[in-house]
Amino acid sequence: MNITGTLVNYYIHCKRQCYLMGNKINLEDNSQNVMIGRALHKEKLENDLNSEISIENIRLDKLTKDYLIEIKKSDADEEACRW
Repeated sequence: MNITGTLVNYYIHCKRQCYLMGNKINLEDNSQNVMIGRALHKEKLENDLNSEISIENIRLDKLTKDYLIEIKKSDADEEACRW
């Protein structure tokens, strides 16, 4: 199993969701929140073509000298974002 940022986020946020995602059981692909997140990500990529960085199986929205930046719809789960 590849450990991704999404899997770490799910582990912090909800162990059950982590288990389901880790076992390729994804029930959220068509949820409104996922669609909003994809639209925000697509818009950011269109405005800043050099923003996304891939390191093995981890994708970052942006990396600066001081910060790793992830674009999220809300700041509801700050602990998972810190991890």
